[in-house]
Amino acid sequence: MANGLIRLIKSRFPLPLPLSNFNKGSHKMIAKRAFLILFSIFLAQNLSTEEPLSYLNRILSNTEQSLDKSYRRLATGTYLLPDNPANYALYEKLKAHIKGLDGTISNYGDMNSYYKTAESFSEHITDLLQNIRELLLKRSSFLYSFEDRDYIDIEINQYYEQILFTLKNAEFNKKRIFAELLADNILKGWFQGEKYYQPAGVDRLLDFFLRQRIIMGTLVKTLESRTRSLALNAENLMAFQKSLWDIDMAKEITRLRKNHLLFIINLLLL
Repeated sequence: MANGLIRLIKSRFPLPLPLSNFNKGSHKMIAKRAFLILFSIFLAQNLSTEEPLSYLNRILSNTEQSLDKSYRRLATGTYLLPDNPANYALYEKLKAHIKGLDGTISNYGDMNSYYKTAESFSEHITDLLQNIRELLLKRSSFLYSFEDRDYIDIEINQYYEQILFTLKNAEFNKKRIFAELLADNILKGWFQGEKYYQPAGVDRLLDFFLRQRIIMGTLVKTLESRTRSLALNAENLMAFQKSLWDIDMAKEITRLRKNHLLFIINLLLL
């Protein structure tokens, strides 16, 4: 009879249980287990005013609920809302705050990309202006003939066309980068064709774009610093958030095995 009961328990509850002694033990061990079961029933009758069967049914139901909660915690890796409502409210608040930080970091990343793109176009224009300045210095030399100067003028005009093309077509995510610059009539006057044949006009344009590049470089550095700071803040908040709501897997597995064993003992008592 004992062996049949053991086979029934093992077939319905496959978790490893400390029942191996039934396979190896003698009739004394079986008698000892039977005594423990009868003693438990005796305690239930004397410590409770309920009927023993009702008492055991209630204990069995509570143990079954504990098992269900343990399974749900292990399935999600987090605590359940009834476990700690206050921590859950704080967890959700931190979650919303972290999402806000992620959105700000994403915006800073987009702005950083925009200023880097604008700086690269400004660098290209600066290189073209440097080439024009060098050609103007050559053009002023008495060693060049009028024909040579005409060739230099053609090359300067090509650089001029490239600068205008860059100013009109440079964009980031369909946003014109130099639209505000071209909308200013004073600045727009600096890019008239005759200005490119005057060293003073070219120097003024070079100074303007160098200043713009310095401003953009400073903005890029500031955005990168703020992004790192926000990312570190978000990382710390996520670590604190996990400590509030993530379960300890080892403790939860131990609790699950304990509840499983209690469930089987209550079944035996029934």
